[in-house]
Amino acid sequence: MDICPKCQKPLNCSSKAIYCYICNNWLHLKCSNVSNIQFAELASSSAPYYCHACSSNSLPSNAVINTNDVKIDYLGLAEMKNEDIEVGFDYHDTDSYQLNTHKKENVCLFHVNMRRLRKNLEKLSMILADLQVPPQIIAPSETKIYKKQGVNVSTSLVGYNFLHCDSDTLAGGVGIYINNSLSYQLRNDIPTTFGNSESLWIEVCICHKKCVIGVIYRHPNNDIHTFTHNLSETLHYLSNSKLPFLICGDININLLQQDTMLSVRNYVNTYNSYNCLDLITKPTRITTTSSTLIDHIYTLICQPVS
Repeated sequence: MDICPKCQKPLNCSSKAIYCYICNNWLHLKCSNVSNIQFAELASSSAPYYCHACSSNSLPSNAVINTNDVKIDYLGLAEMKNEDIEVGFDYHDTDSYQLNTHKKENVCLFHVNMRRLRKNLEKLSMILADLQVPPQIIAPSETKIYKKQGVNVSTSLVGYNFLHCDSDTLAGGVGIYINNSLSYQLRNDIPTTFGNSESLWIEVCICHKKCVIGVIYRHPNNDIHTFTHNLSETLHYLSNSKLPFLICGDININLLQQDTMLSVRNYVNTYNSYNCLDLITKPTRITTTSSTLIDHIYTLICQPVS
């Protein structure tokens, strides 16, 4: 029998209940802060519901000075009224993606877990060919380019410059494709003592505004506590630079476990302590038996991000 996580009372077959797609729990309708009208709208649509606890975890709560400045609706969409920052998350095909993104002032970044660049570069090229407006930045992780072998295959994408940080092993590795229209510089000064991981950092000018973009691959056997401590040093350095920044990557830390694993919660709180916003709040890897959220995008940036 399911137990409502809010009131800790059981749900029976006659209970009116609603299902959270992040924590995978059923809640009594009266415990969900969803009205009967909203419940009917959800029941007649394919829109997912996110409980208040999960929706709240998508915002850096310590960044909120006045709770009247933040509104979280029953679909988990958060809007910062004072900063003109919209946080929305969903799964898209190329058609819906093009309908929901690409205003001129947007920072458009495409993070993709390549699972070997040599094997899947053609698939990435096909996806880009279907887009009317290409992303400004493409950040592949798990490129699996081995340092000792070097880049012995073509890694080029038409219209992009390519930078890469290769792995000491046969796994991992990251890269950044930068649209030819953008001016950029490599930021080797940023401290990245993450241990068993790869990272790459650039400073790029988009719409006449500078920002820092980083991509990280954390190997699964990397100690989470050590990684989080070193990440804090990187965030401290970035925050002192006074430039907005955006960090993405395959981190191999499942954010859906932050309520049950202290190490995951500490990782999330590290970003929160620097007022960073988590842009990915749905599972990024789904199988028939499990779902995980291990591919992350965090930002401290003023202009919209798609």
